[in-house]
Amino acid sequence: MSRIDWGKRVTEIPEIARLLPEAEFYLVGSTSSSSGLILNLIEERARSLRNFHLETNVPRKRIIELMSQASIYLHLPW
Repeated sequence: MSRIDWGKRVTEIPEIARLLPEAEFYLVGSTSSSSGLILNLIEERARSLRNFHLETNVPRKRIIELMSQASIYLHLPW
């Protein structure tokens, strides 16, 4: 898990999920009081996607659960 911010290009993940409807995408990260704009953009881009899931500020147990079930990890370049 990492923080959800502009520099990490996480706003692109819903677009990737749209191209791969057979895969499930989970964007998991921490947020702050200034995260509202980026979260709104992610949610807007993910509208109508059934294979994209946004989870913020989740406990470590949930992160481990998701990672143990994942077969692929996506890390966007800077």
